[in-house]
Amino acid sequence: SKNVVVRDLELGNGAGGLGGSNIIFDGLVSTEDSVSFQNVDGLTVRDSSIYDIAFDAPPRGASQWETEPKQGSYFHNVDHLLLEGNFYDHNGWTEGYDPDGSADSGMTPNVFSHNVYIQHTVTDITVRDNIIMRGSSFGAQVRPGGFIEDNVFADNNAAVNFLGAHKANDEQQNGHFTLFTDNLITSGGSKTVGESGSIGTLTRGVDAYGWDSILHDNIVAHLADPDNPEEQASKLSPGGALRVTSRTDYDDTIVYNWVASNDNPSANNFDSPNRNIAGLDTETLDQTTLQRFAAELLGKPTATIDDLAQFLRAQGDVDPDNPLTADDIIAYFQNGFGIAEDVRTEAATLRFVPNDLGDGIRWDNRLNWDTEDLPGTIDGDSVDLAGNWVNFGGTTQVDDLDFGSGGRLSVNSGRLDVTGDIDLGANGGEVDIDRVGQFWIDGFSDTDTFDIDVNSGRFANTGDVTGQIDLHVTGGQAILATGGAEFEVNDGSRILVDGSDARVGFDGDDGDTAILDIGDNGGLAFIADENGLGVISEFRSGAHGDAPNVLSGIDLGDGTLALDISALAGSAFEQTFLEADEIVGMFDRIEISGLQDDQDVTLTFDYDADTVMLSLTAAGQGNGVANIATAGDMMNAQNSGAALWDALTDGQGTYSDTEPPVIEPEADGNSDLLLV
Repeated sequence: SKNVVVRDLELGNGAGGLGGSNIIFDGLVSTEDSVSFQNVDGLTVRDSSIYDIAFDAPPRGASQWETEPKQGSYFHNVDHLLLEGNFYDHNGWTEGYDPDGSADSGMTPNVFSHNVYIQHTVTDITVRDNIIMRGSSFGAQVRPGGFIEDNVFADNNAAVNFLGAHKANDEQQNGHFTLFTDNLITSGGSKTVGESGSIGTLTRGVDAYGWDSILHDNIVAHLADPDNPEEQASKLSPGGALRVTSRTDYDDTIVYNWVASNDNPSANNFDSPNRNIAGLDTETLDQTTLQRFAAELLGKPTATIDDLAQFLRAQGDVDPDNPLTADDIIAYFQNGFGIAEDVRTEAATLRFVPNDLGDGIRWDNRLNWDTEDLPGTIDGDSVDLAGNWVNFGGTTQVDDLDFGSGGRLSVNSGRLDVTGDIDLGANGGEVDIDRVGQFWIDGFSDTDTFDIDVNSGRFANTGDVTGQIDLHVTGGQAILATGGAEFEVNDGSRILVDGSDARVGFDGDDGDTAILDIGDNGGLAFIADENGLGVISEFRSGAHGDAPNVLSGIDLGDGTLALDISALAGSAFEQTFLEADEIVGMFDRIEISGLQDDQDVTLTFDYDADTVMLSLTAAGQGNGVANIATAGDMMNAQNSGAALWDALTDGQGTYSDTEPPVIEPEADGNSDLLLV
C-alpha cells in the first residue's frame, strides 16, 4: 500500500500493516486489538485513541495467564515514524485480574506488554503530544531513541525508556540521538502479580540509557498522590524516578516526591526523590498533581486518574473541536513547577538558531528558534533561516520567509504556506520537496537564484513569480499557477521537467486565469525517460476539487526549449507535451539532444488545438532531419475570452506571425538547460 490515509474510523479488530509507504492513520478508535505496523516507509498515527487492548483468554488454551505480549501499538522495521496527539490507556492487562494468574479472570499485566513498543529496527522517530497512561509495563519503549516531546506518561508501571545504540545479547542494536524535552511523568504504576507471573519493574520513571541524550525541561513528580496516604502506602519498591547513563550530555530534569512514604527498605531508588527544586515552593508542588488537575477539569473534588481517563475516552463525543491535549496537562504542571515559558502574544520574525542541546536542523524543534516557540504560533509570524539548512515538519503558515545567503529547506512532510515575500541572500536559497511534503508560495520576485527541486510531494504557486528561479521537477506535483497566478520564466531562469512521472502545470477552482510565461532568454527543458516526456498542462492535483477550473495559458515568448530524447532509444514516438486553453508565441531557440543520425523529429505547434507535440520516426526511417510545423493562427487566443488574452499579452503588445526557429541538434547533455 502506498499513499493511503485512513481517517475517523472506529476499528473492531485493530489495524496493522506488513508493508507499504506513506501511510497515515488519523482519528481512529481501537479498543479490540492493537494498531501495529512492520516494514513501512513513512508512517503516521495521530489523534487516535487506543485503549483496553488485552487478550480475552490465555493464548493456546493455557489454564494460567503467563507472559504473552500484548501491545497497544507495536512498530518494527519502520522508517520515518510519527506518533502525535494520541491517547493510549490501560493496554496489556484487564481490570480485576487475579494476581495468581487464573484464567478465570482477566489478563494479568506482564513485563512484555506495553502501551507503545517501538523496536530497535525503527528509524527517524518522533513521539509528540501523546497522553500515555496505565500501561501493563512501559508506557512507551522507544528503544532506538528519537525526538520525544510534550508527552504525558501517567500511572504506567514504567513510564518510558530510550536506549539508543548499545549491545544486547552481544549484538549491537540500532540507536539514535535522543532529545527528551518538555515531558511529564507522574504517578508510578504498581500493578503486581504472584509468583507465577513476571511483572518486571514497578513505579519506574525514565530510563535514559542512550548515549549523548539530552533531557530538557522534563518533570518527574509524585510517585503517589500526596493527598492520598493509602495510595502512598500501597506503592512499594519504587523503581526509580530517573536512571541516566554517564554518557548523557545534558539533564535538568525536575524530580519531586518520587518515593514511597513508608520508606520501604527494599526500595531501589537510583536517584534522590527530589532534584532541581531549589527555590520552588514545596507546598505548591504538593498541590500540582494530576488528581487535582482532573478535579478542576471535571468539577469533581474527588476525581481520580481513572476519572480523567474516562473523560479522555469520551471527549470526542463531548467537545471534538476543543479536546483536552497533552499540552494542557503539561502547562498545568510547568506553571506549578516554575518552568513555564512566557507565552508570546504578538507576531514576530523568528530566527533559526541551531541549538547545541537539540538536533540543530529541525524546524519543529522549539529549541532551534530564538523565541523558543514555533513559527506560525501567532498569525503573521515570519521566518529568517539565517543561511541554515533546515528540515521542515508540521503544518504551518508564515508571512515572509528569508533564507539568508545559501539557506536550504527540506520539506519531506507536512505543509508550509508562505503568504508574503521570499528573500534570498547572495548565494541564493534552495527548497527540496520530497515524500509527502508540500511547499506553497504566493509568488516570488527576488533577483538571487531560488532553486526548487520537486522529487515528490507538491509545490504550488498562488501568486506572481517574476524572480530568478530554477525549478527542477522529477516527481510529485508542481502547480505553476493557480487561478489568478502567473509563473514567469525570465532571463536566466528555467523549468526542467525530468522524466514522465511528475504532474506539472495548472489547477484551481475559481475559473480565473493561470499563466506560464517564457520570457526572453528564459528556458523550458524536458528530459525523456523510457515512457516519454513529462507534460505541462492542466491537471487535477487534489487540492482544488475534482477537476481543474482555470483558464490556462502558455506564452512561449522568445525563450529557449531544450529536449533530451536519449532515453527513447531511436523508437518511433509521438506525444503532446504542452497543452493549455491557449498557447501563443514561439520559442526563439530550440535544442534537441539524443536524436540519432537516421531518425527524423518534428515539433508541431498547433494554435487551434493549443498543443505542442513531439513526433519521432524510428531509427533507420529518417535522415536526422529536424522540422517545425505550425497549425492555425496564434492570434486565435482572442476567441477564448478577453481575460485570458489580456493575461497572456499583458505588457507585450500584439503577436504577429514570425519565422519559427531552426531546431539545433545538440550532443547529449550539451545544453545548459538540461544540466541537472
